[in-house]
Amino acid sequence: MGAVFFLALRTLHNKILGKVIAEIEKLQKLSNKKYYTCTTEQVNEMFGAIQTALDEAKVSFTSDTVEKKKMFTFSA
Repeated sequence: MGAVFFLALRTLHNKILGKVIAEIEKLQKLSNKKYYTCTTEQVNEMFGAIQTALDEAKVSFTSDTVEKKKMFTFSA
């Protein structure tokens, strides 16, 4: 594969990573207790789901298996 491909791939990675970080920053705004309230259980559930998704994404870079996408919903 040529240098142009790797440059395009790198640009795409940077663009996607920028979007991911921007969405995390949006999520962080929900911590403003003046406007939003979450129980400790909800926070733990939310970040547990995020951590699971991150772990699965990390594994996908080193594995050939593909799993179905999962949607997050609060359990209660």
